[in-house]
Amino acid sequence: TKTPRLKPIKGMPPDPTELPEGCSLYYMSVGLPDHSNDFYHVSRSYSGPSGGCIPERLLDTVRFEPGARETLLALKGRVRQYAVTNGAKKVQRRKLRLSGLDALLDGVFICEELGADKPSLRFFEKVFAHLSGIAPGEMLIVGDSLTSDIRGGNNAAIPTVWYNPLGLPRSGDVRIDHEIRRLPEVLGVVDQR
Repeated sequence: TKTPRLKPIKGMPPDPTELPEGCSLYYMSVGLPDHSNDFYHVSRSYSGPSGGCIPERLLDTVRFEPGARETLLALKGRVRQYAVTNGAKKVQRRKLRLSGLDALLDGVFICEELGADKPSLRFFEKVFAHLSGIAPGEMLIVGDSLTSDIRGGNNAAIPTVWYNPLGLPRSGDVRIDHEIRRLPEVLGVVDQR
């Protein structure tokens, strides 16, 4: 099993405690040759053009996971597709627009706009309020985070698909209904339903 290797991102302080006051930025890279696979969680309290927390170049960085766009295209028209994210509103909206994913999705639910974070049931109750006529058991949540995506699905009684491209060991007490290594495997999960 390959375990992610933590390393700082160029231009960012090596220690999150050195970030500008009011910022909460945690970063990790899985050891790829460049920093295109950085994962960010940015606090909702930021100011200035990029909040002083995010280097401007990262606001324009868009990277698809292998097979992501093709999977979304294959599912378009077959099922409704939504993004649910704890990311910062400014960053997420901009990345969706620049990537063209906003045109492939039926909607986006961002914690900052909903006033609640994944994995809380409150977050998903607010999502459900916008998706009337669909029961949680008829949905799927696909995500790479056991602590926010998969636990959120558990909390809201949504069947879960853990995207685990590195084959990391399962941890915690979350229920994982399906585990995939490649995003196109979602098509098979949808076909089984």
